[in-house]
Amino acid sequence: MRLFLLAAYRYGWRLLLPPVRLLAGLDGLLRVSLGRGILPRNWRVTERFAEGGSGTEAAPALWLHCASLGEAKGMWAFALSLVEAESLVLTATTATGTDFLEKQCRSFATREGPYPRRMRACMAPLDHPAVVSRFLERYRVRGLCLYEMELWPHYLSACSARGLKIVLVSARITAKAAARYRRFGSIGARLLDELAWIQTQTESDGERFRALTKVDVLTGFDFKAAHYLDAALTETGAHPRFRSSSPSFPPPLPIAQRFAFVSLHLSELHLLLPGLVLLGQRFGLMVFPRHMSQVRAFRRLLEPLGFADHSRDPNARHLLVDSLGLVGPLLRQCHSAFVGGSFVRAGCHNLWEPVAAGAKIYLGPNLENQEAWAGLLRDRGIAEVLGDPIRIGTCGLPGPEIRIACAALLEDFQGRLDSALADGGRMIFVTFYPNVKAGTVAGV
Repeated sequence: MRLFLLAAYRYGWRLLLPPVRLLAGLDGLLRVSLGRGILPRNWRVTERFAEGGSGTEAAPALWLHCASLGEAKGMWAFALSLVEAESLVLTATTATGTDFLEKQCRSFATREGPYPRRMRACMAPLDHPAVVSRFLERYRVRGLCLYEMELWPHYLSACSARGLKIVLVSARITAKAAARYRRFGSIGARLLDELAWIQTQTESDGERFRALTKVDVLTGFDFKAAHYLDAALTETGAHPRFRSSSPSFPPPLPIAQRFAFVSLHLSELHLLLPGLVLLGQRFGLMVFPRHMSQVRAFRRLLEPLGFADHSRDPNARHLLVDSLGLVGPLLRQCHSAFVGGSFVRAGCHNLWEPVAAGAKIYLGPNLENQEAWAGLLRDRGIAEVLGDPIRIGTCGLPGPEIRIACAALLEDFQGRLDSALADGGRMIFVTFYPNVKAGTVAGV
């Protein structure tokens, strides 16, 4: 059964690749001739074929791969900690993740500190054996470091066939995902057994992985925290990696009078709308849609309630935030935040941003993706779970103890994060640069 499913997966890719290549070529031709293609531009399909030469790199590159924007932020922090690496190539499955990595790499030359010598970013190759092989040759890949749970079968098999080691960092696996791996039996075990070692986000993740595989499993941390801790602590003027003493976080700010709805799904907005109307009578509101493709639908529901687009009237009392990249800065204006994905089956989205903003956090009951962190936030009195969406209308102004608790938690997280980054970096060094003495640059 295992061999049949893997063979079917490979055969499916062989059937799919020619029409995908044809569509990509036709899309490029139409864009040149008509200025408009048939595929969304942000798919960047042509780049996913890993073409453009092979063996062009001066030094073998360590390949780091993640899924999307949130994971890219964590993977970038981990990449910066790999000070012994001569060359890194970073990829993401989505265009938003790749855009972030490319932007960071472009600004990398201006950074100060002990960082890897060379880092590049590009779209991840399609999970087709020939495409992955071209990618490995093009960047002279010396090994693969996967982020969270990006276990693409041909990424693993192509690297293993070349004798390249594979590791998984900041790994997480929910109880449901672990059950699915057990249902796949030997297929799930085979994917995990291809790895040299796994570093998880939490001990709960570690226990689930240990039940699925015999490879070494270490407990680390969620590296995405680095991005949000940096943003929060930079406001104090102290660099979070090299500060000599604890900063006076949070800095003095005016009392926030807004309530935020972060990463909200359209179906959640329908559930929360009655309570949101009541809440809006007491506080200014900010709504951040999870998907920008749903902004029009959000606007239709919110405009009758006095909402204005942030891009048109940023000083309005109630704001629909219709642009990406503004959650972190705008959350500093909010005293509380509801985190989306927790009233739908998405399993709850990013909790780091509201914690970094010092906000009281409200959640729905679906916390599968953030089980450990949500539990910790509840224990510290920072987060509250609402069983009924109408209760959002009764939420009040939190006291100063919330910001104090967030500050204390961030200080604790910073130490755990630094330790996990250092442990992961040492494991990377031992695994991929075994013949290089510590303290020297990892050469060819």
